[in-house]
Amino acid sequence: MGRFMLGSTVILLFGENAIEWADALKANSPVQLGKPIAQFKTSVNT
Repeated sequence: MGRFMLGSTVILLFGENAIEWADALKANSPVQLGKPIAQFKTSVNT
């Protein structure tokens, strides 16, 4: 985990069906430090 300045890009990689995106996360919405954007699913079907 690191801190990024304005305009930085963060790339997150997860396996298929591994996470559930937060309902509040929409296209072009701001992402704020400390706010969740997703959570791991409790069970992952492979």
